Amino acid sequence: MNYSDYENEIQNQKTLLMQELRPIINNLMENQTIENPQEVLNVAHAQAVKLFTIMERSLDECTIDNQDLITRKIEDCINYCETILYHWKMITAFCSSFNLQQPKPSTNAYSTIQSVIKASNSRKAKEIEESFQSLGLPTYGFLYRKKHSLWKRPAFSTQQKIGSVIGLIFLISGLILSFTFPILTGTQYWYIRIIGAIGAAIVLYYFVPGYIKVNFSISKRITISALGGLAIFIILYLINPASPPNMP
Repeated sequence: MNYSDYENEIQNQKTLLMQELRPIINNLMENQTIENPQEVLNVAHAQAVKLFTIMERSLDECTIDNQDLITRKIEDCINYCETILYHWKMITAFCSSFNLQQPKPSTNAYSTIQSVIKASNSRKAKEIEESFQSLGLPTYGFLYRKKHSLWKRPAFSTQQKIGSVIGLIFLISGLILSFTFPILTGTQYWYIRIIGAIGAAIVLYYFVPGYIKVNFSISKRITISALGGLAIFIILYLINPASPPNMP
């Protein structure tokens, strides 16, 4: 599931939770009669568990590398906590009203949501932590020392390492060949130029962030577009290349 899929699923599950909580809210606010309070409690809380689980999964399983989406997801976590607190306030009051045994969350429940807020807004995290404590809810995510990464990728990933090594091999090979054969034939020059351009393109692609697109024309009727590493290769190969050697 991607970011949008999780957002849609969370909204659907939240709507279902509010439907299941409606009899409880009506009973507490308007004193409406409920024939089987235990069943109402079980159904509502089961739906809440589904919602809270998908909230946590959206943080653990969804890759988010866009800063706007990261900011939005942090705000979502604060809203998630408000939903969690509201649910437990209703459940606590309902159980007290009918003398029912109140369900208990696990000790590390909601920890991912809490750790995101802690890593992004310590002041807000403290406020929400106090609200959780007042209802006897777990605060493991607020207390755990290791902070959430906020979906920031490692400075140098395995993919970058492998790509950079391959690029350096091509680049160094081109340099070695160019100095090993000081007098090149046209074919040798062409191969070495390609090898060097490929190596430099791969290294730049993994080391330099950003987005590159180039359009180049083969003829008046044919134009080719290239993106990313291929675009870098075309720039290095075609823009101001060194002159080939003059063969006798």
